[in-house]
Amino acid sequence: MRKYPAMSGPFEKALYFEQEEIEEVCEAALQSVGLYPDRPSPIRIERFLEKKFDLSPEYADLPEGILGLTKFGPLGPEKVVLSIFLSDTEDKISDRRISTTLAHEAGHILFHAELFQSHFKKYSEDERTVLCRDLPGTSDRTSYRGRWWEHQANKAIGALLIPFGLLEKTMVPFLEATKKDKSKSQGSCLGPKQRQAAILRLSEIFDVNPVVAKIRLAETFPTSKISF
Repeated sequence: MRKYPAMSGPFEKALYFEQEEIEEVCEAALQSVGLYPDRPSPIRIERFLEKKFDLSPEYADLPEGILGLTKFGPLGPEKVVLSIFLSDTEDKISDRRISTTLAHEAGHILFHAELFQSHFKKYSEDERTVLCRDLPGTSDRTSYRGRWWEHQANKAIGALLIPFGLLEKTMVPFLEATKKDKSKSQGSCLGPKQRQAAILRLSEIFDVNPVVAKIRLAETFPTSKISF
């Protein structure tokens, strides 16, 4: 993790995490509370928030466009609130969207708690919140507009809901050896014909919406790096 002067946003300093750091932090956090599965299966993200941070999600009528928020206090996160409209429809898509929102909020707590605690000391209790707007697949185009903390929280969604080690195990049937390099580190990658099938498989096994699986694969098996 690196700190540097912030060019945008409310903080004096901005944080930068390599993708590998995000993976390691999320995996360690799941393991610390016994919620990293032995085999590929859904992550109990609500239970993770309860065990790791002693937070149970609440639902409230939030402003339009706000899916969730985390309220921070001087000692850390105090409350995670989701928009009540997320619970209005009881179906698989809605349940998965709740999980995605919870993972986003968990990402803020894991990576940004210190920044938010320090920043929000300047504000009243009602203003000590970080608002969640841009989740993968909730709009035609996610625009961060310099909000690097939202980008990092979205990165945490995949790392928490589809941990890399479990993703690798799931992808074994879909991997193809490249013709140029047979080494262990570079000898397998996801072929374009298998990508859609892999997305659906990840969605099913980890109980996430396909857009989350698609973005996760783009992070870990980017098409630009495939060579046949």
